[in-house]
Amino acid sequence: MKREGTSNIYLKSSLFISLMLLSLIFVSAAHNANSIYVRAGGADKTLQAAINDGSICSGNTGSYSGTIAYGHYADDIKIFAGNSQRTLQQAVNTQGSLYSNTVTPIFSAFSFGHASDSISITIGGVSKNLQTAINAGDFNTLCTTPQA
Repeated sequence: MKREGTSNIYLKSSLFISLMLLSLIFVSAAHNANSIYVRAGGADKTLQAAINDGSICSGNTGSYSGTIAYGHYADDIKIFAGNSQRTLQQAVNTQGSLYSNTVTPIFSAFSFGHASDSISITIGGVSKNLQTAINAGDFNTLCTTPQA
């Protein structure tokens, strides 16, 4: 009888450890802008670099052409901007389409890709998710304010 109690403790411990590991995986599911790859201003770069150097504002043609070991292409990121849903790369390619959002996001409507509210960026010195920045007009401010 004593032996059965000991194995029960091992089973419960294994289950607890497994659940803890799974929770770490789901908690870290958000991505930062340094692991999103975009073509902006005619060059391949990370989303954060394109925000920092302002090339996210200049319009573009095409998509990221390199291979990546970790992260996601901008074509895989789903956003709501310019009164429609599109990929992040489509929005970057259309100058001004990151400026505003008047659509209520329904992220469950996407059958593939990553939703923009799971992408962490820094814009104007503030960290927030990509969709929040679009909704707040942060790209409008970034792209229409003369840089010093």
